[in-house]
Amino acid sequence: MSELLTRTARKYRSSGLRATLAEIWRYVYVRTFLRPHVVPKLIDSTEVIPLDVRPEHAKSVERHWKLPEENELPSVPNKTWIGDNDFGTIQTHKLSKPYVCELKDTFICGTSGLAITSDGVIVQDTVRNVNKAVGHTINGIGLQQTRRLLSSDSYRANLARRVERIPVACSLLPVVTNYYHWTAECLPRLRDIERYRAETGQEPTILLPADPPSWMIESLQLLGYEPSDWLEIGSEVVLADRLVVPRFPQPTPSECEWIHQRAVRSLPNENQYDGERVYVPRSNATRRRVVNEGDVLDVFTEFGFEPYILEKMPVQEQVALFHGAEVVAGPHGAGLVNAIYGRTPLIFELFGEDKKTTYYRLAEIIGSNYVHLEGKNHNVDIELDPDRLRKVLEDSLHKET
Repeated sequence: MSELLTRTARKYRSSGLRATLAEIWRYVYVRTFLRPHVVPKLIDSTEVIPLDVRPEHAKSVERHWKLPEENELPSVPNKTWIGDNDFGTIQTHKLSKPYVCELKDTFICGTSGLAITSDGVIVQDTVRNVNKAVGHTINGIGLQQTRRLLSSDSYRANLARRVERIPVACSLLPVVTNYYHWTAECLPRLRDIERYRAETGQEPTILLPADPPSWMIESLQLLGYEPSDWLEIGSEVVLADRLVVPRFPQPTPSECEWIHQRAVRSLPNENQYDGERVYVPRSNATRRRVVNEGDVLDVFTEFGFEPYILEKMPVQEQVALFHGAEVVAGPHGAGLVNAIYGRTPLIFELFGEDKKTTYYRLAEIIGSNYVHLEGKNHNVDIELDPDRLRKVLEDSLHKET
């Protein structure tokens, strides 16, 4: 309970009352009621299809292309929390080949990006997590409408005559509006959208959430997209005559390289950041702050690191910073995903007593070395031993030189 109160107080100070109440509602209603109790029953009674495995089983599939990769796809660690286990013990899986699929007459739920075909089938490949997506859909359009959308042919037929229709669309609606998920899971899909465009000559409208964060718009523009290329939708349901579905959500090495190349092409020839050692604090986050950050910063400063508050930097400047970085370090958090824009910088991640493989896996994908330091939990935050930090920095940076 103390952890929840701490995070609530921090959310209120950083985002205000309205955003805090919305977060509380999502936590209580969606996470503790809908997802564990209601959603599993809905999913059990509904067909869910992964299109890259069996596209021929979906009546709505019009066209399906397996897309070529330049190199053999690697095996990468599973993305999971691992507690105090060693990273070397984590199971791996081989990345699946990219594809792009075209579905006809498909509903898209604006609050989650969940796609449901005209015959009531959930398209797994449109969302990162089906359970979360169905929960957010219920929170957005209501339980009754969600149930009828999944189960009633007559309801879907009637709804199709009432909702906004989009000729060709591709959803970049993330279940979690988070910089990591947007950068690592949504932006890679743009490469496959462009391949679809080259194959068909069609221009899909990109679907975004209503009032998207500035970093969504900035990153799209950085990759060459204009406001005319996207449409913002709220909690409503829309219908795509043709829905373009790229594989989701794990990026391949070539997709990360595509993002990297597209983003850095707009940087000036002489980048103001070159050879930087970047420390990314979480001073404004609701959890995983470093409680003894003054001592930790002193150690990082000894090794030439500079702290950067990324939420105060435009996306283009973040790209420039990480493109010039030699090392990027910080507590587990969304900002480290900017390593995609770097020239394979060393990723140095800080944890409490519970570790997650997110950036260990990303390092494998982009060809970076990876180092971590485990500290102690301190309520919702972490505490690090400065002497251990100094020793790990000495060892890891010595190996890099």
